[in-house]
Amino acid sequence: MCAGAIDGSHIPIVTPSMDPAAYYNCEGWHSVVLQAVVDHNFCFSDMFVRWPGHTHDARVLANSSLDRKTEQQTGYLFACDVSKNVDGVEVQAHLVGDVAYRLRTS
Repeated sequence: MCAGAIDGSHIPIVTPSMDPAAYYNCEGWHSVVLQAVVDHNFCFSDMFVRWPGHTHDARVLANSSLDRKTEQQTGYLFACDVSKNVDGVEVQAHLVGDVAYRLRTS
């Protein structure tokens, strides 16, 4: 019941002249953060690039259109979203991520 996976990736950039410290990531180089969701068909279903490399994945998500979609969502987030009965428990499709992404019900 995994509809997709989310994570962030650092895209290398030339050191910016304005606020270079904000773009200096934990790996020791300058970057911007790419947040992406890959769906159950291994296709990118959402991408967001904007935040400097020093920004935590949770903050990037909190400021993305994907987060707004999940807050306002009354239906399903993915085309494959269905529920399935597993041993008497109704299980909905999930978006999975690492510990940077908080658990939520929508």
